[in-house]
Amino acid sequence: MINRAIRDLVGGQHQERDDALKYMKSQVFLDHCRIAGYPEELQDALDEMVLLSSVEQKIVAELVMEELNAS
Repeated sequence: MINRAIRDLVGGQHQERDDALKYMKSQVFLDHCRIAGYPEELQDALDEMVLLSSVEQKIVAELVMEELNAS
């Protein structure tokens, strides 16, 4: 669910991006991070990521997902 939300944040679909932003800012997202063993700071990192250009967002999203999948 978390990886899907990250992909949706940088995707071209406006509604999917909006849904991903809502999810990312929710307590459910933090609960999912805890269950998956991901750091709660992931929420802050993704908040900062959406402030970047679309090209930078895609690069950062790839790096974040690689790091999450490696842990």
